[in-house]
Amino acid sequence: MTAAPPLSPVRNREREVATVAFYVSVTLAAELAAASSDDSKVILVAALWGTAIGLALAHWYAQTITSAIARGAFEKADAAEGLREVGAAVVVALILSLPFAVFATPTALVLSRWGVVIGTSFIALTLARAAGAGWGRAAIEAAVVFAIGVAVTETKAALSH
Repeated sequence: MTAAPPLSPVRNREREVATVAFYVSVTLAAELAAASSDDSKVILVAALWGTAIGLALAHWYAQTITSAIARGAFEKADAAEGLREVGAAVVVALILSLPFAVFATPTALVLSRWGVVIGTSFIALTLARAAGAGWGRAAIEAAVVFAIGVAVTETKAALSH
């Protein structure tokens, strides 16, 4: 297996944003799987948003801020990185919150859970393509992520209720 070529700063930023979106999605999948149809929509949506933003800020803090400390300077690009990562989390939270604005809680939970599985599959496809994988390999990787997402989400939902 050959090593992937080094990423340009722009490609590295794109990968970090996609990674944050993936990480936030996976964490929200666990949160949604543990949620109950009896839970308040307001509480569920607030938890989605709080978790999403909190994780993005934690990732920025752990990754970008520690890198800035290691190099001895905090730069404007470091702040921009944090904004991009929070932006990715906002997009994920917005997409997963939409079903709660339209549907009853049980249906919204199902749709949001599927949104995570489909979203992480799309992110995996994007990351694989950005790493240089052809469409076939990227599709296989996305399909594996999809299958794992279904298994994890359904198992967690079954064990939580």
